[in-house]
Amino acid sequence: MALGVTWAVAVVGGLFLGRWLDQRLGSGYILTVVGLLFGIALASLVTIRTGFGSGGSGR
Repeated sequence: MALGVTWAVAVVGGLFLGRWLDQRLGSGYILTVVGLLFGIALASLVTIRTGFGSGGSGR
């Protein structure tokens, strides 16, 4: 369950941060996409590190 929360926080956080920056800078939607991709990459990194850090069992 903690991994799901990590994914949700990283992806939604990146999305909202990108959207906020887009609104502040008037840059269309490009930073929203960048923030979303950054959140996905961060969540993926945490998932991989969690999996390898526990001996590969994924627990």
